[in-house]
Amino acid sequence: MDGSPSKDLCPRCGVAVTPGYVKCPKCHARLPSRLVAPSAAGGTVAPSAQDARSAWLFGGIGVGVVIIVGAIALASGGGRKARPDPVPNTSPDLATPTGAGSNPASGPIGPGSGVATSAGGDREGAAARLQRALQRANLWSTVSVRADQLRIESALCADPGVAAAVAAAAAELKAAGVTAAVCVESHGQIVFERGL
Repeated sequence: MDGSPSKDLCPRCGVAVTPGYVKCPKCHARLPSRLVAPSAAGGTVAPSAQDARSAWLFGGIGVGVVIIVGAIALASGGGRKARPDPVPNTSPDLATPTGAGSNPASGPIGPGSGVATSAGGDREGAAARLQRALQRANLWSTVSVRADQLRIESALCADPGVAAAVAAAAAELKAAGVTAAVCVESHGQIVFERGL
């Protein structure tokens, strides 16, 4: 044969009929049906019910994963957003009272002068600068001042860079009225406690 499709013969008139016809085109006799072997799915084949169910299953699993990840992200990130970062006192003239006890002849008072403008504001500013210095060194910590004590909360308290950053900021902290520094790990263990 020359590559043309195979043809069946009509049992009544003997005319060659292309497979797939139900009736003979000449005598209109019913042709015997053949079982058609299942072939590979073509471009016009509708998806089976199994495919549709699996698509819904994977879609549902995907939505569930997104919800779980979102809930975890909100639960873990919610505590950090609740506390605003301490803002250093950039306007010492407004923070300094001009009543009794202030000495205007002592010279300019600013963040770099070493003189405390207000006990709480300068302490918080010094703590914020130390926290930024630790973050620049990738030593992620939370720095706060409680009374006259600097408190560093970090999982990296044992890192020598933390002690070095505290030592570098000691003069500024001491001038602000901070007398001691404590570094506490995440689980509550005090790693170091030293005077400034």
